[in-house]
Amino acid sequence: MEPSGSLDSDDPQVHALIRDMVRYLRARGDLQGSKELAERAVASWLPRLGEDHTSVLVIRRELASTLLALGGFAEARRTYEDIIPRLAGTLGDKDPYTLWARRGLAGALRGQGQYHAAHRIDTETFPSGGSRTAKITTRRSARRTTWPFPSASWGAFRRPSSSTRRLCDGATSTPAPRRPRPWR
Repeated sequence: MEPSGSLDSDDPQVHALIRDMVRYLRARGDLQGSKELAERAVASWLPRLGEDHTSVLVIRRELASTLLALGGFAEARRTYEDIIPRLAGTLGDKDPYTLWARRGLAGALRGQGQYHAAHRIDTETFPSGGSRTAKITTRRSARRTTWPFPSASWGAFRRPSSSTRRLCDGATSTPAPRRPRPWR
């Protein structure tokens, strides 16, 4: 990151790239790498952009998610409690980043054994049944539980774009053929 100067960039697209890299590292299981990159981004952006800048808030949410995955429930909780009011003030109460942060706070509370408080936050955030404690009986209810945002908050994401529809036209559920592995 240092040779490219990306951490010192003020370009929102570069910020999105770094955010996606933090997510990618976390998804791949490199939690320490994800944490370090997020911390470096926060250290670089916070003094220049301020506490309420969208990029700073979003990367801090990613850092809190990584801390949660590492088992740092107390630190993740402190971060979520700090950024949730800022996200709500900057992006709105129904913005996906605000909702994800509230879900993360509930996860941190669950990790600390505060199940009732976590359930209260879940039901306040997702009153239409998006609570993580919802009963899962079918694939549809499982999908509702894992994607708990009410459709009213989706905004522009409600319908797939025309390019996505073209890409998906004619798609089947047949998996791609497996390639032979040279090491076997």
